[in-house]
Amino acid sequence: AVRKNDSATLDRVWRENLPTARAANKTNYSQMSVITVYWGGALREPLRTAFHNTRTLRWLDTHVGLDFPIEQLNNWIADACPKNITEDWVRKFIRRVPFTQTVNRSVRAALHANREDESEHLKHIAKDKALIVLFLKEKIGDTYQAATAASDANLLDLDLSEWGGNRDGAAGDRQRRAGAPWKKMERSMSDFEEYVREQVTKLCPWHLWA
Repeated sequence: AVRKNDSATLDRVWRENLPTARAANKTNYSQMSVITVYWGGALREPLRTAFHNTRTLRWLDTHVGLDFPIEQLNNWIADACPKNITEDWVRKFIRRVPFTQTVNRSVRAALHANREDESEHLKHIAKDKALIVLFLKEKIGDTYQAATAASDANLLDLDLSEWGGNRDGAAGDRQRRAGAPWKKMERSMSDFEEYVREQVTKLCPWHLWA
């Protein structure tokens, strides 16, 4: 979605991110999930089109997230900085980046002129996927009904110490069940509409919630 500047898919990702962010107590990401989608729907033309067309930034032959350029600049500074870095050195480095990076790209293009194309390609995963499917069928069942049946049994033999603990019927199973990730997400969505209303009216006070 980022590489294609697919705004509709990015909005869907932000919507799906809200329960996860809230369950993990990621306050800033929770607010961003609401407000980013809000802007896409609240703006009027021609601002709405401008917003959806600039969800990402063009970077040479692809699109990148809005935070990528500054992070890349930070990497360049870190790679090139002397032991005794000064604020003046950083200012000069940034001022020269348009020139130095153009030179770097040209030098790399000349050095790699006769090399084969290093285009990206996906790893062949069919074999690995088949093994995972077989494992899951053996552990949790080979039908939809079996795989989705409610159970507290640790069928995959996982270390549940970070997943709320074992839920095998021993003492305290109710408390451990409440700590499961899906239960945390379920609780985070219990007041979904109220949370969205609260964030929109707080961060966008001009909005009259109906």
